[in-house]
Amino acid sequence: MMTKVIANTAAETQVRKTLQTLRNKQTKWVEQQSIANDMLYVLLEECLDFYRFLQSDERYAVAFKNICDIKYNAKTKLANMVAKSVFGETKQTYAYAKVLMKGFNDNIGTEGNLSMRDWLLGSNGINGVIRDGNTDSKAQQE
Repeated sequence: MMTKVIANTAAETQVRKTLQTLRNKQTKWVEQQSIANDMLYVLLEECLDFYRFLQSDERYAVAFKNICDIKYNAKTKLANMVAKSVFGETKQTYAYAKVLMKGFNDNIGTEGNLSMRDWLLGSNGINGVIRDGNTDSKAQQE
């Protein structure tokens, strides 16, 4: 009977140690994900500044279209072209382009307005922004 209690205690100790190791790794992963998201949000703000620059004068948009190395047609939106040029053809490219267009329309990153990072953080990230604008933070602001 005593060896069974000792075995259970040893097993429980090993399970606790393993579980704590996994929890520690999850905490580090969340920290790294937060850092990566911040980097993405800053990059998106720079893309928004570039998009705003291209929109400021038709000559800039034409020059961009002349030098960009992606396939596009007459219906391709400029924001999609910027996103594809920077991020390539990824699953997220369309979402990034949508964020650029919404950010442009909402004057995000301009003087007196939210930065892209603060806007995205307050809107539950990229997915929160691109889902019809029905985020808790937006409802709370109104």
